[in-house]
Amino acid sequence: MGLKINTNMEALDVHNNMVATNNRVANSLKRLSSGLRITSAKDDTAGFAIANSFSAKITSMRVASQNASEAQSMLQTADGAYNQINNILVRMKSLATQAASGQTESLPTMNNEFNALQNEIDRIASSTRYGGINLLNRGSQDFSSQINQYGSDVTQLQAIAANSGDPDTGAASSLLFYMAQPPSNMTLSAANAGTDALDLASYSSGTPGLPSRIVNFINDMVSQANTINQALGNAGGITFQVGTTNSNSDQIVVKFDSATASALGVSSTIGINGLASAQAAMSAIDTALTSINSFMGTVGAYQNRMQYTIDNLSTSIEEYSSSESTIRDVDMSSEISDFTKNQILQQAGMAMLAQANSGPQQILTLLR
Repeated sequence: MGLKINTNMEALDVHNNMVATNNRVANSLKRLSSGLRITSAKDDTAGFAIANSFSAKITSMRVASQNASEAQSMLQTADGAYNQINNILVRMKSLATQAASGQTESLPTMNNEFNALQNEIDRIASSTRYGGINLLNRGSQDFSSQINQYGSDVTQLQAIAANSGDPDTGAASSLLFYMAQPPSNMTLSAANAGTDALDLASYSSGTPGLPSRIVNFINDMVSQANTINQALGNAGGITFQVGTTNSNSDQIVVKFDSATASALGVSSTIGINGLASAQAAMSAIDTALTSINSFMGTVGAYQNRMQYTIDNLSTSIEEYSSSESTIRDVDMSSEISDFTKNQILQQAGMAMLAQANSGPQQILTLLR
């Protein structure tokens, strides 16, 4: 090979090797400082996508586990209330048994306590709530205020639609027509609350530039419909998301039985102010005790199911975390070995570059 001054190929080769070594040292520093093998998509495109998928599932499962824990708290609240109502029924049974005996005196006093206990059952059933949801008084909500407000909005819309001089006549008429109901039948009911809410929201989003007055009517009507629809959904059952997908297998619906005095058959229609009524009350209370025990059994079954769900989610989180770690995390011992090797190569490269750069200086001996 000839001797050249302008192009030092040996130095260029050494330099290229040093650039590669420096890049490996920089990557090792980044991995060792972060503890991650994959810090960006360029490190491992497929692994990066899989690890991110695992991370999303782990986060979702942690929230699902929290949902199941909240369900446990709700179930414990209901269980405690059912237990207190059971204790009240036991006391009512004692009073009825005493009143059913012919020698018993002071029936009016005993009947007053009996009535007070009936009222206490209703109070507990109506006041047992979790997150604003009534647990023991299911399906007895009064929607009259929402229906009246909805009807008032419809009446005002009809008035606007009928007034040809009103600038919002067209929008009001279009809304009434969109609802596909004769104006006389446009009154909210519990049965069509959900449909009305969806229809109104769809009309609002699909009709840009609506007058603000009409928009306010729509928002108000949607609010009334949603209130009823949500309450009806709660009455039918409370859905807990305990998985990562929107499927029935990842959801648990918890239903609570109504435990008011009326629902249990021990309302004010029964009493112990006489021998016959006390005897009838005993039978009614026996039936109520059977019901309340069944309710508590159902809650207990839900609690066990939720605990199994929480345990399963914990196991899944652990396994998914292990899988993500295998893909994303760096093997520290292996990376430190590579880092040490590359540091030595880096130092050796610097020394060899110095030697390569000194090579052309040998040509000067030819000029002497």
